[in-house]
Amino acid sequence: MEGTTALKNSAVINYVPGTPSSCSKCLWGRQDSRDMSKGYCISYKTNADTVWVRKIKDFQNCTCGRYEYGTPKVVSSMMGHCRGCRVCTCP
Repeated sequence: MEGTTALKNSAVINYVPGTPSSCSKCLWGRQDSRDMSKGYCISYKTNADTVWVRKIKDFQNCTCGRYEYGTPKVVSSMMGHCRGCRVCTCP
């Protein structure tokens, strides 16, 4: 399966309807508090060691090569960060 190997090594968020490894089940996923069908991914970092936040348009049907099973947190999009995420400097 050539496409499966490429997907596992890719940083690209892919739309895969009905995937068992969706962003909604990923440790790195952050669900948007205003629109629960959308979210963010915080699994990658830039060269400056800051979090590279990627928007996810369909939180239930998207996945990427960085999938790791866990419980995603809810992010308040009004505040711009979550509380207690250990990635940003939350108050």
